[in-house]
Amino acid sequence: MRTALAIPFLLVIAADILSTVGCVTPAGRHAGYDPATMDPPSIDRSYPPSLEPVAITSHGARLNGIIYVAQGSGPHPTAILLHGYPGNERNLDLAHAMRRAGWTVVFFHYRGSWGSGGTFSIANALDDVQEVVAFLKRPESLRTYRVDPEEFALIGHSMGGYLSLEAAAANPSIRCAASLAGANIGVFGEEAKHDPKIASQLASYIDDAGAIVGVDGKAAVSRWIQHAAEYDLLRLVPKLTGRSVLLVGADRDTIVPSKLHHEPLVRAFIDGHHNDLTVETFDTDHVFSSHRITLARTVIAWLNSRCKPAMLVH
Repeated sequence: MRTALAIPFLLVIAADILSTVGCVTPAGRHAGYDPATMDPPSIDRSYPPSLEPVAITSHGARLNGIIYVAQGSGPHPTAILLHGYPGNERNLDLAHAMRRAGWTVVFFHYRGSWGSGGTFSIANALDDVQEVVAFLKRPESLRTYRVDPEEFALIGHSMGGYLSLEAAAANPSIRCAASLAGANIGVFGEEAKHDPKIASQLASYIDDAGAIVGVDGKAAVSRWIQHAAEYDLLRLVPKLTGRSVLLVGADRDTIVPSKLHHEPLVRAFIDGHHNDLTVETFDTDHVFSSHRITLARTVIAWLNSRCKPAMLVH
């Protein structure tokens, strides 16, 4: 089951249409090719797809990353994939699917997470995103990874969805931002402010999160409470004017409940008359366990139609 808002200026991607979308790959046009479920119909032997480990420096700390380089001489539009907290679901199936659709994809771990150096915090993670964008725009990166310096999209899951919208709002060079089951940290801060039980649960979750080096849960939640208004994504709607935004929610999300995080954000964009908004809501859990193929098709269709229109084959 899937639901979608039907608003005149709201772009809604239909799953039955997505299944027949053909995409331009670097090897040429192939009608009916579905990169979410199919291998490339041909390979560019001079510039084949590849996976490249990468180390990116952010404020003196090493960020561990991977670049999924799309085939073809390029330059390629590039998507930066942002994981959640702690990042058990890394969405690397989406990385492969996006690469098959002609996008180079960058995945990395924030400071203080999964072996990257430094200390984790929301503020540090936001800075890390900008450092990754800056790294990709360097002449050496443009040559090595065949990146298009003008075509970037941020795609974040859970906390990564929060980072995606915040980082895009702060960086005018980022044309597209997607939030998948995205968390609104401001909502968590407001909840914790008024309910000690929720504050304790959030602190315990942070303390129990594996592979994260940062402040303890109580200190982190205290900061969320203190800065709840500054962390509220609703304030970003005017700042994202002129950018393409994808919001995907999950009806059975018990970690980031859709009614508290996804739906109010969608309404804020609609009320703000945002003219390039794509919304989907699926009947699944926080990590889209039963909708991975549908999620990949949704993300690819949005990327190719709203972020790189020339890539879509009609």
